[in-house]
Amino acid sequence: MADEGEVGYDKLIVATGFDYADPGVPGTDLGGLYYVKNIRRAMEWDKVLDGVRQAVVVEASPLGLEMVTALCHRGIKTHLIDPGAWALSVATDPDIVAPVQDSWREKGAELHFGTTLTGFLGDGTVRAVATSDGEIACDLAVVCTKKQANTTLARAAGLRIGSADGIIVDERMHTSAADVWAAGDCIEVPHSVTEIPVQGLSGSHAYAQGKVAGTNAAGGQRTYQPVSVPWGMVAGDWMIGGVSFSETLATAGYDFVVAELQARAPQCPHRLGPVCTYLVNQRDAVLAFALQLDADLDAVMGFAPDAILLPGSFGAASVQQLSAKLAVREANFAVPDGATRIIAVVDAARGVLNLASYRGASARLAGIAWSAASLRAEIGAETGRDPSGAHAGALRLARDLTLLAATAAGVAAIDAAFAAVADAKGLRAEALAARRDGFSAKLASDPGQPRIINQAFAAPGSRRTIGIRRIEHTDP
Repeated sequence: MADEGEVGYDKLIVATGFDYADPGVPGTDLGGLYYVKNIRRAMEWDKVLDGVRQAVVVEASPLGLEMVTALCHRGIKTHLIDPGAWALSVATDPDIVAPVQDSWREKGAELHFGTTLTGFLGDGTVRAVATSDGEIACDLAVVCTKKQANTTLARAAGLRIGSADGIIVDERMHTSAADVWAAGDCIEVPHSVTEIPVQGLSGSHAYAQGKVAGTNAAGGQRTYQPVSVPWGMVAGDWMIGGVSFSETLATAGYDFVVAELQARAPQCPHRLGPVCTYLVNQRDAVLAFALQLDADLDAVMGFAPDAILLPGSFGAASVQQLSAKLAVREANFAVPDGATRIIAVVDAARGVLNLASYRGASARLAGIAWSAASLRAEIGAETGRDPSGAHAGALRLARDLTLLAATAAGVAAIDAAFAAVADAKGLRAEALAARRDGFSAKLASDPGQPRIINQAFAAPGSRRTIGIRRIEHTDP
């Protein structure tokens, strides 16, 4: 510790909470920006509101909804900017929040959806917020970006971190280290339906987790069950809430829903049951898995997946090797011969150079995708885009060669995922460019992306989205 040096312990509970995601724009060091994390900060912030005439709330997260409501009640002209199509779009449906948005407008609020933050402007203190649609003058801005687990200490101590970037814990809130427990916003816990890890829940969840961690650290026995994420809040003139998935999220319109298996453990086949059931029940969705170990095949083939996503594919040899393994397992699991297709993912320089080999490689080959993020990391490029936002340099070459190779092989050409989740306009432009250039589909890495991609591709009613779900399997 900074003031006391090393402090020993018999049992340790990590409760380091969360930080708001860095907006990643210029001007975040200006005065007049507020990050309301607790009641004490809110009380300090309350003192300055009497002199505020106009405020901007950045992002319609749960906190953002509360802030817009509070500022409107104070008679402050309030602007809300959010890249989504409606408030709280990652958690609820448009018809749920429509009356909330109407009540905000009645109170004088201006809502800027489909709008991204590009910077904070001012000389020492914020005077305006720059957005994709122009500048908005303000006396203060409230930053309500996504909650991110504060895992700095946990990472330094070598605790296992999961796919939702939270500390991995079991049902007793025990971490991967002996005599160390964790609770609250710094951890991730499984969803009761999908067993997919979720993070950044409400205070009531943190309270319950703290009780479990404290009881077990003190020698007792208490367990924490997977969550269904019930929620409720006051927004505008309304009380709104929900449980588990919104209709929009549950029927997002993916053509493929991919479970990408990470950090495998011996009990994976057993734990895959709820996950596979959820994915199979996705409306009009094809069940596929991204695999890296042979053990993954044994874990998933009993669910008769429609396709296997093959990351790290180096060409025809990779596809043919997987095809031979699939043939054996199709026989073992009574799956029709040849029913399991393969989508090759080109994510390394070697794979790019072997793209021509995919032609005639296997009847199972259904598509070729490419990964901009992985290639950029391997190459060491400072940026993967030119000033217009288009892929540049070797990444542009990889994109073009993927399209040509897929066309020559007679399979779907699948464009890389768009990493800037908050940039709806950028995603739309890139999806339109992919369709224009001849791609058959585009990877999506966030539930908010399929709607935009589907609108950009093909005729009304068709879908061209492959969605990725990352699933972290943890030791009990």
